[in-house]
Amino acid sequence: MSGISAEARAAIDQFRQQRGQALDPLPAADDVSGWAALQAFVESRMAPRVDDAIAAHHVDIVEASFDDMPALRLRPAGLQDNGGPDPAHAPAPLVFLHGGGYTTYSARSSLPASLPLAAALGREVLSLDYTLAPTARVDETVPAVTRALQAILRKRGPFHLAGDSAGGGLAVAATLAMISAGGPRPESVSLFSPWLDLAGTGDSRETMAAHDPMLRWTGMLDRCAAAYAGDDPAGPAASPLNTDFQAGFKAGFPATLIICGTREILLSDSLRLHHRLRAAGHRSVLRVFDGLYHSFPVVTPGIPEADEARAIVRDFIDRGAWS
Repeated sequence: MSGISAEARAAIDQFRQQRGQALDPLPAADDVSGWAALQAFVESRMAPRVDDAIAAHHVDIVEASFDDMPALRLRPAGLQDNGGPDPAHAPAPLVFLHGGGYTTYSARSSLPASLPLAAALGREVLSLDYTLAPTARVDETVPAVTRALQAILRKRGPFHLAGDSAGGGLAVAATLAMISAGGPRPESVSLFSPWLDLAGTGDSRETMAAHDPMLRWTGMLDRCAAAYAGDDPAGPAASPLNTDFQAGFKAGFPATLIICGTREILLSDSLRLHHRLRAAGHRSVLRVFDGLYHSFPVVTPGIPEADEARAIVRDFIDRGAWS
């Protein structure tokens, strides 16, 4: 770890100290009230960090809705308030899908990640509040997010899409659904440690189990996967890595940026998506941070490596996805 920042090393030490504080056992996959209680606990635990993030960033927060899906509009101070498709006055917004294993977090509790992203990009971020599992599962969630993205296209025009962890998998699944529908799709896709294989077949799930300071308990992932995908975690809607990226892409999959770390059990998800996109002729850029952990720009947005990751995303988007 000699090449990582002192802040990142401190975060890893803290994750290790929390090893005995894992929420065990998690609710059963279909225990709606149990998951709701866990969701409420996470929202409460994140509240002080949310308040600190709001105070630290000059970003206006406005409630919104797209096809009945609640959202937060995050507008950096001084940015033109472009409520419609008027690219002459404001850059295309970034739509953000938060992580949390499909079972926890929200547009509000993920503000410590999305606010610095909006500030760093200098453009509006639309953070979608999709319904969590098991209240909604994959057969409802992917279509609902797809409809919300289509509504954003109608109301706001072109947009970029980003997601972290489960939100990254959802971003890929919804983009594939938009392509299958034959309509427009995001201008680009940026992913932070995307969870793309809910069946857990990647090699790093085993080889990195002793080295991942965050996702060390794979049973947690299995329980979240069951809550979201039921008995079909390998289906392409839940595990978009299992899509044939060679077929049916007349418009092409959007240019994709994948950012991850070497110390995570989901590393194989990022590597396999990158190679499959490239093999199918789509544009994909992979940035692997040596010594870093799962979704580090989101989990620890204040470390220097997170600043670097956000700068990479801004450059990727501003330069036309490095076309």
